[in-house]
Amino acid sequence: MKKTKWLFWLIQGAIVVVVNPLNIEVVPAYVISHLAAEQMTPEQEVSLFNLIGYTEEGKKKWEIFGKSAVMAEQLIHLDGILAKVYGEDEGTTLRAKKGTYDEEAKKVHLEEDVVITNAEGAVLETEALDWDADADKVTSEAPVKIVRDDIIATGLGAEAHPRLKTAVLKKDVKVDVNQATEITCDGPLEVDQNKNLAIFRENVVITDKEGQIQADLVIAHFDRESQAITEVEAEGNVVIIRGDNRSFSDRLLYDHRTGKVTLLGKPKLYIIPGKDDKSEFITN
Repeated sequence: MKKTKWLFWLIQGAIVVVVNPLNIEVVPAYVISHLAAEQMTPEQEVSLFNLIGYTEEGKKKWEIFGKSAVMAEQLIHLDGILAKVYGEDEGTTLRAKKGTYDEEAKKVHLEEDVVITNAEGAVLETEALDWDADADKVTSEAPVKIVRDDIIATGLGAEAHPRLKTAVLKKDVKVDVNQATEITCDGPLEVDQNKNLAIFRENVVITDKEGQIQADLVIAHFDRESQAITEVEAEGNVVIIRGDNRSFSDRLLYDHRTGKVTLLGKPKLYIIPGKDDKSEFITN
């Protein structure tokens, strides 16, 4: 294993640890002394630490602050963690009670009360998370909750961009939209905030005050400002339930704003006369 290149700077009684993979030497005027990492003993504890990662161009990419750290070979065991992401993800923070930094792999594992917050206020919460800063990716196999405005999504396991613009919840997915619509599926759920859409897979069920839609696959389109569902596309074993009424089709297009439903692919409708159903059905 290659020797780690560290600088340990003793500053006013606290040690700041600077990761410098590109050998970019940054020496502020207030440095009192520095020690090479190989001079430090294993399991040495450091308080008030600071880790910094750089891009290939030498710009600051991420920074980790914490209350304490214990060195153990290429792993640094961390407590009281706050991480900041720079560049296009400026404003994104990661917090956790504890974790480890693998200097060789340049990956961070976070545990206990893990919270990611992006610049827009969206939040991801879990109890265990792996952060690969170079790949701009966070992953978890634990239960995960993502909150954005009035949308709350939960699931088991996740993969996301740190800024939470794109995210995948792997299974056992549940999404509440404006406390008015609930969507569940076996998973995965793929969310792309840049395109304002979410793709639900396997045993999808959408429930609101008007009734229920069931399908194998559902693509939900959201309004960028209100985050409300505007359109729904459903494919595979599509069923609509409105009171005692039922419809079956291969595909469905639903305009949430007008209530108009278009059924495609040998649709079948079972309507109970006299029932109040304001939806407009179009069959093809």
